[in-house]
Amino acid sequence: MTIELLLIAGMFAGLLASLLPSGKIGCGVLLLVPVAMIGFVYFELADPARRPDAQDALAYVFGPLWPSIGAIAGFALGRWVRRIMAPRRP
Repeated sequence: MTIELLLIAGMFAGLLASLLPSGKIGCGVLLLVPVAMIGFVYFELADPARRPDAQDALAYVFGPLWPSIGAIAGFALGRWVRRIMAPRRP
């Protein structure tokens, strides 16, 4: 997966997390993004038909980084849109 796809997928996950009623629960759900990506990297690198190379360990560092950045940006965008769309209290 490319960096752009990881950022976009993370942004969608962050937008979905921002739809949850509580901000604390949404932030907790954001922790699932890097955990899921570490699992994805593990299964991708555990493929027996794949040849290991010296940069495999970097996938565990930079694999979760990009979707996490996208998820934080998506969460902030979703919260901002939610605040704008909320009815004003007089």
